[in-house]
Amino acid sequence: MVELDMLIIGGYYGKGSQRGIVSQFLLGLLDDSNTPDEGSANSGGPRFVSAGKVGIGLSMEELVDLSQKMSPHWIRTRVNQLPDQIVWNREKPDLWIPPQYSHILQVRATEVVRSESFKVNYCLRFPRIQAVRYDKTSSDCLTVEEFHRIRTQGSGKLCYESITGTGSRAGLPTRSPRKRKEVSLASEYTCTIQDGVTLLSHIFKGKTLCVMTGGDITRKQTLETAILEHSGRLVQNSGPGTWAIVVTDTNNLRVKNAVAANAHNVVLASWVERCVDSKCLVEWIPEEVLSLVGHDKIVFNNKFDCYGDSFTLPLRPSALPPLLSSMNSHPIPLPTPHELLLVERELYSTNGSAVFRGLQVYCVRGVAKLSKLRLRFYGGSVCDEMSEIVTHVVCVSDRDKDNVEEERRINKRVKSETNRENEENTREKKKESEKSKWNWFEEIDKESKEENKEMEEDVKNGKEIGSEGDREQLERERETRALCYVNENWIKECIRRVLIRSPYLVYLP
Repeated sequence: MVELDMLIIGGYYGKGSQRGIVSQFLLGLLDDSNTPDEGSANSGGPRFVSAGKVGIGLSMEELVDLSQKMSPHWIRTRVNQLPDQIVWNREKPDLWIPPQYSHILQVRATEVVRSESFKVNYCLRFPRIQAVRYDKTSSDCLTVEEFHRIRTQGSGKLCYESITGTGSRAGLPTRSPRKRKEVSLASEYTCTIQDGVTLLSHIFKGKTLCVMTGGDITRKQTLETAILEHSGRLVQNSGPGTWAIVVTDTNNLRVKNAVAANAHNVVLASWVERCVDSKCLVEWIPEEVLSLVGHDKIVFNNKFDCYGDSFTLPLRPSALPPLLSSMNSHPIPLPTPHELLLVERELYSTNGSAVFRGLQVYCVRGVAKLSKLRLRFYGGSVCDEMSEIVTHVVCVSDRDKDNVEEERRINKRVKSETNRENEENTREKKKESEKSKWNWFEEIDKESKEENKEMEEDVKNGKEIGSEGDREQLERERETRALCYVNENWIKECIRRVLIRSPYLVYLP
């Protein structure tokens, strides 16, 4: 391979770990022609033209050493201040250096290709620095004429000697091409069991199983051999026809993905071992199950509760600690008030002790304390103030009914005014927050858009029936619902007759 002695005429700053130092160099050739380049201010000294750049081949220590020797002489490239003895084309360096302070690089390349980016209209392909020739000066640089002669001699190839067999290694045996290693799957994902497995039983007949051991090859071979010996079918990757995935390591990523996918039955390898020991297909137990799907999940849930306790089999002492610990991780959901009311009505509908159950009773001033205690004792709820949940009102005189109705009207008016004030405050806060985001000349336009938007929303909400409208309708029904006005004798009569419905309600005129 031809080695070229080329002069450093420019440099480029590096990136990453080489940031701050010159890591690439613009290479030049000595132009020994007598015709100076047009447009250059040649002072009569030797001129160097660009012929490529190189950035690999030196170690970090060699690169730092070279940079330290050249750093005092680097000059930043400026448009209006071009060097006299250096000529380049479109490829311009970050820095340039006078030839008398530069050094020669011994460079190798595969070939010379045409390029308009450099002054000689050619550049090196795949260049690499072989050495820094501190023993040579700029006058020892390769000339343009020598460069073109080398290019022409090898038809652009710089390693033509080895190709034609005329170089120093002519006649020597060449290195044989390296054989590529055959690509194959790891033993973890393949079945390494050879033919000749002896059939012992038909425990797993018709079952397709996939074994995942997380890298334990010996355990994988043992389980696969046991499955094949008992008429099972093996696959290395679970698919639509896979009945169950047998695993040994629950922390393995493939196992976690299989459980999260919830597409196959995932069980521990201890189940296979129990089947082989029992010589039959035994049922799964909660300690062995990681995931179940389809009909198998339904059958399993019909045999075990949510904590893993069997409905038919006696509890083993070893299974008691994990069973008790799992109860803390499954909180019992509490029934809602509506569900409690339905249950109470079903259980205590004929019980005299629950005659007032489900009623919300408001007692006016003057009602005896004993009457309130009777209401609570027989299942009723006594409200301290008049509200929309009240169903019955216990009165003392005829005037109490009018007072309660007036109180309801006042409460309704206060509630509507409060809601209106809250809506206005919310709207004002929204406007203030929006105004703070815009300049003063945008406020008028913003307010008009907000008003139009609110009007459109009001019209839209008026036409649609949504959850908000249903709640408002329910509140109106509560406010206009007729209350049952009774007296203290009604309480005594209901308790005596164990009845709560309207035939025994005493309404005041």
